[in-house]
Amino acid sequence: MRPPEVFVRELAPHEGQRLKRLSKQSKLASTRQRASILLASNALMSVPQIARMWMTDESQVRRVIHEFNEQGFESLRPRFGGGRPCRIQVDDEQQIVAVAGARSDTLGVPYRRWSLSKLSRYLAGQGIAVSPAHLGRIFARNGISLQRARSWKQSPDPDYAAKAARVLALYREQPAGGVVVSFDEKGPESLCPKHGRGWARHGRPERHRATYNRRHGIRYLVGALDVHADYLRIRPRPHRNGASTLAFMQQIRLA
Repeated sequence: MRPPEVFVRELAPHEGQRLKRLSKQSKLASTRQRASILLASNALMSVPQIARMWMTDESQVRRVIHEFNEQGFESLRPRFGGGRPCRIQVDDEQQIVAVAGARSDTLGVPYRRWSLSKLSRYLAGQGIAVSPAHLGRIFARNGISLQRARSWKQSPDPDYAAKAARVLALYREQPAGGVVVSFDEKGPESLCPKHGRGWARHGRPERHRATYNRRHGIRYLVGALDVHADYLRIRPRPHRNGASTLAFMQQIRLA
């Protein structure tokens, strides 16, 4: 019979094995210490002896034993707490996200784009003290990242929508007795040197000039696609001007 002292309850074989494993392999020091205290108590070591062995207070040893007797292995998990309360509330975080998404020059700040340090200084003037590092964590949590601005173009023609609808209608349906041709040009087309590969001594590769003399000039490429027949006609031209384009259009008409 056990002496009248605080001891851990009688452990099943699998519980003892689990405590032994936790006392050696747990990644948390507090869990390893608690498991070792319970194993020592299961070996009938008294609370003062365990406290001296672990150089801790007797009240801590008794608390560990009582909590395990009441809660089981759940009591071995550390309960982290304390620390400074969070200064950034949900409303503040939403305001930070809204300010970061707005252009800085629209808020009376002489910047074109926000940086973390500039935004931190601006928010400090608005009564929100937040460091640049914490701003980065807030942005990552809200799916915000630093991105390059994109451009877009729109025709100033007031009849653009009607003209575009007419062109798209020709793509969808071929007119009776007519051919729909899509025309484009690109250039200049010229030969470009390719480096290639070859055997050479270490650090002394074969050299090629970065450019070369274009003794025969360059060419421009014009092409026309018969949309509904799915036929592409391409011709190289020495010049890109009205006469060259008109000559190509005449070839299309003859075809």
